[in-house]
Amino acid sequence: MGMYYNTIIGWALYYLIASFQSELPWTKCTNEWNTPNCRPVTELLPNITASSPAREFFEREVLEQYKSDGLNRMGPIKPALALSQEYRKDAASQIFFSLGPGFGTLLALSSYNKFNNNCYRDAILTSSINCLTSFLAGFVIFSVLGYMAHVQHKSIEQVGLEGPGLVFIVYPEAIATMSGSVFWSIIFFLMLITLGLDSTFGGLEAMITALCDEYPKFLGRHRETFVAALLFGIYICALPTTTYGGVYLVNMLNIYGPGLAILFVVFVEAAGVCWIYGTDNFARDIEKMIGHRPGLFWRICWKYISPVFILIIFVFSLLSHEQMLGTEYAYPEWSLQVGYILTASSIICIPLYIIYKFAITPGNLVQMFLGRKLDK
Repeated sequence: MGMYYNTIIGWALYYLIASFQSELPWTKCTNEWNTPNCRPVTELLPNITASSPAREFFEREVLEQYKSDGLNRMGPIKPALALSQEYRKDAASQIFFSLGPGFGTLLALSSYNKFNNNCYRDAILTSSINCLTSFLAGFVIFSVLGYMAHVQHKSIEQVGLEGPGLVFIVYPEAIATMSGSVFWSIIFFLMLITLGLDSTFGGLEAMITALCDEYPKFLGRHRETFVAALLFGIYICALPTTTYGGVYLVNMLNIYGPGLAILFVVFVEAAGVCWIYGTDNFARDIEKMIGHRPGLFWRICWKYISPVFILIIFVFSLLSHEQMLGTEYAYPEWSLQVGYILTASSIICIPLYIIYKFAITPGNLVQMFLGRKLDK
């Protein structure tokens, strides 16, 4: 995720720099990258084949997507970007993206807390604030979509885009119609950059903390060197996403990267804590930390409701899984195979690490199990 997140931040930075003009470049059709099909937003209805200035700015100026044939011929690296750095599954994945379980960020950051930190209060506050923020974001998004549908005399379904199109096409179109559009454009894309950097920092910190804690003698002692090498490796791996056809790769990474994998990871986390370690042991640990035992409702959710529901969503998503890249561009067959490998690479790390820990732990499986029983 760190690879294509940085590319999206690069797109936002490109928009931010382009906003420092007296007239936003995606408000007119007289730019060098525009095509004869370009029409102002208010004139799109009579001509179905027309495209808006905002769409052409994103696809032809920022991405220069027309210079690529897709993943088969992605074109050279774009210096400007290289330097600037299904329903149930999507709903569940969005919750995990929003709250952070399964990515390791919460575990990494909470490891710096004091032992008696009130994690119960933190969990309630974080979940409640996230819920209210998402609810507010829904009003903001659909109010903009409704406004653009009214301006273009279309339905919301015809206006609405998902993914980068919502942020880099629909919102710039809406901002361009506001008074003081330059100011709002600068504020909007500055916000996107800060949000993207915040997410990137959290994800990287989770990875760095986990590896340094696991290998303190090798990585912990040379943390600065390790971080520099890691960031350089991510930068090199992300360079293909800055090519003319990089948007296709970003889309593929976004679809096949988290999706199913995060559902499986969260299920394993929930099952590992509540079914293997034990809900009672977990509740007892929390009691030592905050002074009181979690209620029956929470213990039932941890042991039965949450892991079972996550498992059901994962299984049904897996069984109903078809070609996930339902875009206008027909992805080559090899790219779909790469996507499946990408999804499997995140999942297979769990059994591989289990085997690794068993291999380096003294004693056989029975002795380890009996030792755990005696520790209780």
